[in-house]
Amino acid sequence: MAWKKKAAVVGVSVVTGIAAVAATPLVLSAVGFGAAGITAGSAAATLMSFWGGAVPAGGVVAILQSVGAAGLGMAGTAAVGGSGAAIGGTAVSKLIGLGKDDHEIQDNDSGDTDDDEDAPEVKSLMRRK
Repeated sequence: MAWKKKAAVVGVSVVTGIAAVAATPLVLSAVGFGAAGITAGSAAATLMSFWGGAVPAGGVVAILQSVGAAGLGMAGTAAVGGSGAAIGGTAVSKLIGLGKDDHEIQDNDSGDTDDDEDAPEVKSLMRRK
């Protein structure tokens, strides 16, 4: 069963990584960071007002506006996708109870592993060696 849990974690990681990349431009646009600039009266405008309208280069508002206007770019896509995958994978592994007991543990006596009890065909193949 451990391999099924691991497959679920990988699957959810891939899906959440892709979803994070797809959702980022939509979320930024919804809060007011768009291609035409910061939308008046939006959450982005409120955030910008904290600096009195003069946003420092390389600051949070500047980066978010850049992504809102031009997209994530290669590094941004990798960072957002990787973060989304890590968060999704961690969350699902905690939810399904994947822990250290589910990882392959070497048995000192036979060289066998604890993981193969879920796959009897593997056990029979190992005996034939």
